[in-house]
Formats: sequence, C-alpha cells, structure tokens
Amino acid sequence: MKSYIIRCYLFAVISELIHYTSARNVDRFTAQIPLIQVIVYQVMNLKPQLIDSSKDEEDVKAIARLFADIGDSYVELIATGMILDLLIIVNLQVF
Repeated sequence: MKSYIIRCYLFAVISELIHYTSARNVDRFTAQIPLIQVIVYQVMNLKPQLIDSSKDEEDVKAIARLFADIGDSYVELIATGMILDLLIIVNLQVF
C-alpha cells in the first residue's frame, strides 16, 4: 500500500511539473527548456509500461495521463514553429 501511495504522489508531482513548464509566453518557455527536456525524456521512458499486462490498472491510467498532460501542455509550444520547439519534437521521435 505504501508503494502505491508513493507512485500516486510521484505521478501527481510529474503532472504538476508538466503544467508548470507549459509556456504561456516565450521568455518562460525558453527558461524551462532544460526541465521540459528532462520531463519528456523521463515520461517517454514509461512507454513500455503502458503495454505491460502485469502492471496495475491504476498505474497504467496514471502513465497514460502523463502522456496526455504532455500533449495537452506542450501542443502550443510545438505549434508555434519556434526553433526551440524542435528540441521537444526530437525527444519525442527518438522513442
């Protein structure tokens, strides 16, 4: 039970970081690029767990929510056409 609570808390923290780093203006986005790269890389590493049948259903839902959060939060950044956006796209295509 303790590990389940820790996992839930961890997923919630990552989700908050995703929302925190989503840019609302160019200056904030530029300042957050290193953190965004780390977040995207770490969440993308969770991809194999989405298809692991031994995973708990709630864990799979939480991981899927992180992917949804990334897409929802960073879609505006990718759509702006800024050069810095390519850093996120490259990280997503690597996996």
